[in-house]
Amino acid sequence: LNLWVGCYGFNASPAFARRDPHRVEIAALSAWNTTLAAGAGACGTFLHSCIFQKNMQLGFLCNGLLSGLVCLTVACDILTPAATVLLGFLCGFLVYPAGSYALKKMRIDDPADAIPVHGGSAIFGILSVAFCTPSCDTESGSAYGHHFCADHHTIGGQLLVQLLGVGTILVWISCVIFPVWALFLISECVYTSELEQLSETYEHACHVDLEAAKSMEEDFWTSAARHSRITRHLLRQHGWNWIGSPFKDAAAASDFRQDMVEAIHSSKTALEFSSVAVRLLQGIARQFARFRCFRELARIRLRIAPFAELSGLGAMAGTGKE
Repeated sequence: LNLWVGCYGFNASPAFARRDPHRVEIAALSAWNTTLAAGAGACGTFLHSCIFQKNMQLGFLCNGLLSGLVCLTVACDILTPAATVLLGFLCGFLVYPAGSYALKKMRIDDPADAIPVHGGSAIFGILSVAFCTPSCDTESGSAYGHHFCADHHTIGGQLLVQLLGVGTILVWISCVIFPVWALFLISECVYTSELEQLSETYEHACHVDLEAAKSMEEDFWTSAARHSRITRHLLRQHGWNWIGSPFKDAAAASDFRQDMVEAIHSSKTALEFSSVAVRLLQGIARQFARFRCFRELARIRLRIAPFAELSGLGAMAGTGKE
């Protein structure tokens, strides 16, 4: 609902910044088209659910509504109301569902269906501009004097322009987003690389009694502390000062094991390591993880929590302080 209301702002308001004698009519048309596109998108998704799905999902309907709004935004000021209804309906009935199903087939994790809603519908809207036919008959028309009303305007030429625009957007997004998310992914891999060390330390703490733990080699605890910031932090919490065993009694050993379980749980991730891209960056992350400075920087990360697939949201977390 917030996005729907917001669309009235960035669809209709820019008309008042134009030096156009018909700016009021343009703003009114944009606002009216916004309402029509949202309703048509929701109706299209509703009809799709009735025909192809066994149940009705509120989130699916809302995304259909948003897809109608997204595809309209590109040409909200020149589309006729009839064309707006058709465009919104096609987005809700075909474009968004097809994109959502395609992501599932390709095993791409997008719980909120943001890619088909904001990506697929936007591309469809950009390309549909070439087929727009605004009202150019009289000077009272809101599109009078528009480029689309010129004699030299052709659908084929405009379609090439729109395709160039889509390509430019995709290249720009790739150049900006991929390095940023690669950095986040490497940081996540560096952070989760401690899991092996944490699991080994936990196994040593579980499979020995107190007397055996006291007699364990001091080198093991020193090595564990040097290679894992979390282990070092927990050992310091339990009073270990790099000498001897960290366990003073059975209660301390039990508390340490419990803390280790919580640390292991917090270090888990929802990253799908079967992905080729993830495996490639995981190899790079292993090299970074050899240096303590990078392990420390990985403490502040864009947390991809295990429950992210259910909630559709990540959580920014800065975990652990020494």
